[in-house]
Amino acid sequence: MSSTNIDFEKIINGCLKHDAASRKQLYELFSKKMFSICQRYSKSKSDAEDIFQDAFLKVYKNMHQVKSPVQLAGWIRTIFVNTSIDFYKRELKNAPLELSEVHEFRSSENSIYDQLTYDEFLLLIDKLPLKMRIVFNLYSIEGYSHQEIAEQLDINIGTSKSNLHDAKKRLQELIANSTKEKIQLTSTNIF
Repeated sequence: MSSTNIDFEKIINGCLKHDAASRKQLYELFSKKMFSICQRYSKSKSDAEDIFQDAFLKVYKNMHQVKSPVQLAGWIRTIFVNTSIDFYKRELKNAPLELSEVHEFRSSENSIYDQLTYDEFLLLIDKLPLKMRIVFNLYSIEGYSHQEIAEQLDINIGTSKSNLHDAKKRLQELIANSTKEKIQLTSTNIF
């Protein structure tokens, strides 16, 4: 079903009236993409499922806040990202983030990212430590500034920059290793 054939206003109104069919349709339209967001911000599938369920409950509960049907997808995405961040902050409440030295990221080899499919890249992001993954996702995928990340996560701007730098460095290493493995597999299968 293409998004041009979907009557978002009807879905929103149905959800506001607690109509099960409308809620199911909303779920079916957004669940796959939103679960992907939850997975990017969590350390396990179980945590992703908890975040996902929490976020969808918020979506249904706060549907009255949607100002325009055109904004629905962005509004839902924001709820899922914010719920993921809140989950992360609760998990680390007793474990403060460390401020490590801030390094400027300089890459002479940006083409290394072009060698991967989107799914391969997401799998590599998933291998990052949680702190780095959260900052990388917020900055590189969601488009947050370091100031916004620092405010969202209650950390110093320098910590955000440092975590992003470390994440990019680690991703470059993971990509290089992944590329070497592909080359080895390809050369092994030549004969």
